[in-house]
Amino acid sequence: MKQKGSHLSLATVIVVVGLYSSCVAAPASPLIQDESNRIGHLLNRIAYGPSLADRQHVRDIGIEAYIEEQLHPDTIDEQSNNALQDREDALFETIIPYQENALIRIGESWHYLKGTAEPSAQWNQMGFDDSGWSEGPTGIGYGDGDDQTVLADMRRLEDNPDTPEDESRPGYVSVYTRRRFDLSAESLAALNQLILRIDYDDGFKAFLNGTEVARGNVPAGFVAFDR
Repeated sequence: MKQKGSHLSLATVIVVVGLYSSCVAAPASPLIQDESNRIGHLLNRIAYGPSLADRQHVRDIGIEAYIEEQLHPDTIDEQSNNALQDREDALFETIIPYQENALIRIGESWHYLKGTAEPSAQWNQMGFDDSGWSEGPTGIGYGDGDDQTVLADMRRLEDNPDTPEDESRPGYVSVYTRRRFDLSAESLAALNQLILRIDYDDGFKAFLNGTEVARGNVPAGFVAFDR
């Protein structure tokens, strides 16, 4: 494969040099060069730059006819002009302003359960009683330097004679959190969408009234507390 690649590169160089030599051997007349410069200048000023197709089109119909054509764009077939269509789409995009209301804010208190054992199967349901869970403001975790509720015991520690109080601390890899919010019938009727913003490491699953609505870096279906 390397030898084949080197042959292709050599062939490319030869072709390029050949084309260049041909141009030098048969230079365009000053009149043609002047016309090409005028066309290039025109296309740079009133179009999207001089493409080969545009240059040829101007040569075919003349500069004055091209300017007249541009002044009456309804006469131009732009179905294949992707560059123009992309720019028109961006220019005439309709943006409808809306008001975003935060239902849950950063730093508000959540109920949480350390993942040292499997929680109740109903833990993500709306009517679940989480009064026995711990409570603290977000973020909840450790090691990032930005958590308001620091779970220092989440990190696993090996046996160490220098820290006998922490020997064989198993740690845990998951935390279950719950936060209730209520919407009136009027608010629900006016609701366009719910947006979830979450800062997580290394994965998460989000449930709304018992239904999974989002996940990141975890598989679908049931995930055990120690996975």
